[in-house]
Amino acid sequence: MRFFDELWGDNLTTKRGSTRLGLLELDNRVVPANLGVAGQFNAFILNDAYLFNSDIEGRVAIGGSALIENYSVGALLPNSHGTSDSLIVGKWLGFNYGQVNGGNIAYGESISLNSVGVPHGTVRFDNHVLDFAGTKTDLINKSAAFAALPSNGSVANNWGNLVLTGHNPGVNVF
Repeated sequence: MRFFDELWGDNLTTKRGSTRLGLLELDNRVVPANLGVAGQFNAFILNDAYLFNSDIEGRVAIGGSALIENYSVGALLPNSHGTSDSLIVGKWLGFNYGQVNGGNIAYGESISLNSVGVPHGTVRFDNHVLDFAGTKTDLINKSAAFAALPSNGSVANNWGNLVLTGHNPGVNVF
């Protein structure tokens, strides 16, 4: 139960002997330590990305190149006064119309900005902010370890609703 208590807090409820998880807003979650560096981001993308007409309210890391249009990053981040990177792109960054809040933009190769605000940080070249290759290897290894865990819960389709029922008071694998 310790892992779920740390991860989900009071959002655990018991109904008819089964453990059910409630929803928890991402901004208030406790990030599990087993995600390593990637756990510090709302989106950690290992390759190229095209993000458009939306937002990610926390930090974003993109290992390849990125084209971002009509987008907001970090709207719910506190003002770091330039001490934190809100958007990190390993290679080329093209960003048209948007804003990066809470901190800096760091890019690894080249950049093209058009009508992009960075009210609480700066834009800088820095190709050593994150070790994307090392993080990728770490995540692949962790994924393989999680995949090797035996299933101990049950999954049912209840009129279009996916019902996960945990049978272990500690960790449940589906």
